[in-house]
Amino acid sequence: MSRRTLSRGMTLLLSVGLLLTLGTAPSLAQEKLKVAGTLSMTEVRMDTMAIGNVEGHFLALMRSTGTNAATGGTKFMDGAQAVNSSASDLVNGNGMHHGYLILTQGANSVFCKWSGNVTTVQGTEGPRTTFEGTFTWIGGTGEYAKIGGSGTYRGHYTSKIAYTAEWAGEYSVGK
Repeated sequence: MSRRTLSRGMTLLLSVGLLLTLGTAPSLAQEKLKVAGTLSMTEVRMDTMAIGNVEGHFLALMRSTGTNAATGGTKFMDGAQAVNSSASDLVNGNGMHHGYLILTQGANSVFCKWSGNVTTVQGTEGPRTTFEGTFTWIGGTGEYAKIGGSGTYRGHYTSKIAYTAEWAGEYSVGK
């Protein structure tokens, strides 16, 4: 076998190997699914601590429970029970907040870590408190055991102890 024939054979073999590798790459990639929902939540526990450096400066720990309604193109966690645990550092109702949300539906749960900002504006009908930020899926159980992804949220208080939050993002489940 000549060097030229051997060289052509190696080139062909490498080309076929590259095509096979590239041809299977998309199947190995994790598909990211777009999801969205609306949380309807009620505070079940609130502990606050005045800091005292300026008037109206408080740290707050809160636990809320409620439900999630899927609003995206999928039924991701539609009707899931929600538990939200948060910490806030607020001056006159404005500042940062962060926490963890757990959505549970049957044997499946997803856990997300979130953080953002709270804004309170005094209006003619009293204060209006809104919030927004980002979240990251950090784990799950059942079919979502290896969930990953992220998104954004935005919400507002509907009463002194109830709030809604709209969220949207994407996720994938690793193997």
